[in-house]
Formats: sequence, structure tokens, C-alpha cells
Amino acid sequence: MTIAGRYFSRRHGLREYIEEGLLFPALEEFAGELERGGYTPQTTAGYLRGARHLTWCIEHHRFRRAELTLEGVRNFGRAPHSRCECPFPEKPTCNGFSAMKPFLRILQRRGIAPAPKPPPFANELGDFGAYLDEVRGVAEETRRTRLRGLTDGLRVLMPSGRFDVRKLTADAINDLVRSISEKRHIRRARFMADSFRTFCRYLDVKGEGPGIDQKSILGPKAPKYRPSTKALTIEQLRLLLRPLREDTPLAARDFAVLLVLARTGLRRSDVARLSLKDFDARRATLRVNRNKARRAHEVPLPPEARDALLAYVCKYRPRRGGNALFHAENYPYDKGLTAGAVSAIVARAFRRSEIKHVSMGAHTLRHSLATHLVARKMPLKSIADALIHKSIETTVLYTRIDRQRLAAIARPWLASAVDPDQRSPKS
Repeated sequence: MTIAGRYFSRRHGLREYIEEGLLFPALEEFAGELERGGYTPQTTAGYLRGARHLTWCIEHHRFRRAELTLEGVRNFGRAPHSRCECPFPEKPTCNGFSAMKPFLRILQRRGIAPAPKPPPFANELGDFGAYLDEVRGVAEETRRTRLRGLTDGLRVLMPSGRFDVRKLTADAINDLVRSISEKRHIRRARFMADSFRTFCRYLDVKGEGPGIDQKSILGPKAPKYRPSTKALTIEQLRLLLRPLREDTPLAARDFAVLLVLARTGLRRSDVARLSLKDFDARRATLRVNRNKARRAHEVPLPPEARDALLAYVCKYRPRRGGNALFHAENYPYDKGLTAGAVSAIVARAFRRSEIKHVSMGAHTLRHSLATHLVARKMPLKSIADALIHKSIETTVLYTRIDRQRLAAIARPWLASAVDPDQRSPKS
């Protein structure tokens, strides 16, 4: 029996419909990939029915080869097929739509669909990405975000898709940044402006730059938050964790993720990359193999964070393949969480606890830990070691807002303590 045929019954000829046709080898390869990825039988059957509907239309010349692009197959997956003449007409479903992109890659590998066109500005941005990685040492997540933002920006400045350095002017870039900030996307606009500054500096180093001053690329001013309002209080942290004290796999995973973020100060990308072997329950430590500074280090776990991780691993973590410490609750399990999924977990916890805060991302928990350590009057060097900062100047950015501590240690200047009448006249 074929792999694809195992998911369907012979009743009404559905299995024969799946297994027939000239493109069945591509469908069989797709079924093998879904099975190895750990998809449920229901999801696999939905994917295969959507892919089989596409292959039937290709075999009966209802779908031209030139239309086999990502946009074309996605439109095919959304379109109603009420007038379809295939033996088993398909209604638009989420599974059928989701099957289009991975199945298209199989058709492209087999030469059935045309090879994908390289994305616009692939050469220029590829070299720029290598420069960020090898020269600047930018973290992988930041590098991908910069390249994705630059791609969107260059598409606006150069609609033809051809790179033209003459269109990289300060006025054009500022207009683009201003249009983004007018939509109240302040952080995105600031990141876009900073990415273009770095890109223009890189082109100048190569001798191919537009010759504009990077200081002329202006970004919107970021809103200033006092640390007392940006950091969460102890009571707010308790409210954030309270809805997650449930006996369910999803709540146990989210509870462990939040405790690791709040009690260790790890970044979201560090938490997403943790594997099962990085957790040492006996020593109560977590090992980060590659942090933002490209170094490995161990983080001690407080007792409550260790107990939450141990309960999740022993009771709720899926037993099947994959080395990730935190697994997704949807199939496939083996891919684990991403940095974006960690941020989504924190944002969902804020919504459940109904806490209204100026910042509701994963970095808020890291900032809160630094603020609480400053409130306990810990030395800056100890805080820098806890947050894995290479420079203590970076730690000062977290602590400069603790004005109450500064007022407590402030002393009057020596000259102000002297009687003005007893001061020596100026020579």
C-alpha cells in the first residue's frame, strides 16, 4: 500500500482517485514529508486532498504550467470549486490552502513547475547579509529582520525590482520612513531608518555608495518611558503568571517559558534555541550554546523556575522526536518554538491577565529583572554578568532610570557646604 493511500478508504473510490494520475509520485513524496514531519492523519489527509485537486487540474490541462507560482497556487487554494469536474470536488479549506506552498516546492524540484525566480535585490542584500554576519557580528534574528525590512523598503523605492543606487537619496528614504511613522508604526520606522543608514555605510565601504550623509537619514523620535512604568512590579508579575497555573500542557509550557524569561533574563531567541540536553535539573542550570554575543554560558535557575521546567518536561512535553526544550502544541512537534512564538506567549499572558502596560513583549521581563536587581542595590558588574553584557555601558541603559537610588546616595558639593563669606576671593 502506498503512503498516500493509507490515509483514505476504498469506499466510493477515494483511494483510487488519490493513487491514480501521472503526478502521483509527487503526491507520494509529499505524503512522506508530512508523515516524517509528524502531522496528524486528519491534517495529512486534508493536505493530500488539496494537493490531489491541484494535480488533477494540471493533468487535465485546467492549470497551465506558467501559473504554477506561489501566488497562482495560493489563489487556486482560495478559489471556490463549485463547477469543478473532478471526481471529488474540493471546497476551499485551511488545510488545502496550507498545502499549496510545500507541495509547490516538490513540483519545482521535479521540474513540473517552473523554477522560482530569485527575489528582488537578492545579490545586493545577500552580500549585505554576509557583511552583517562576518564584519559587524549581528545576531541571526536581527540580521533577518534587517534584510526583510530593507527588501520591503527597496521595493517601494525601486518598483522595477532592479537595484539603482541613484534612487537611494536622503529625501526618498526620509519620505519612506515618514510614511511608515504616519501609520503609527514608530518602532518599525526607526528600525527602517537605521537599516538604511547601515546599508548606505556598507555601500560606501565598497565604493558603490550613494554618497549621502548617514546623519541626513532621520527617524522618528521614540517615546520616552520612565523605568518605573516600563518595568513590571512584583505584583504585576504574579498577576501575569496566575492564569497559567492550570493542569494543561499549554499552560505548563507557557508558565515555564515566562518563569525562565522573568527569573533568568534570557532573550527570547536564547529561550527558543534551548534544547532538552541544555537543561540540567540536578545542577539547576540552563546552558545557552550561542547567545547574542556568540558565546556559550550557563545560567543558574531559581527553584521555582527549575520546578516549572521539570514539571513540563516530565509530564507534558511530547515524547516523540525533536530535541527542542519547548515544543509547539500543534504538529509538527519536532521544530520547537521560534523567537516570534516566545513573544506571542508573553503577549497572550498579558491579555489573559488584563495587564495594561506600555510594553508587552518578552524583553519587558528582561528589563524588569534588571530594574529589580538595581532596586536591591546589587553592583552593576553583577547585573552585567546576570544579563550577559560584554560592556557595563549596556547595563547602564537598564539602570539609569532608578532616580530614587541616585537621590538616596547624592551628597552636596563641597563648595556648597562652605560659608560664602569665608570663601577666599578670586585671585
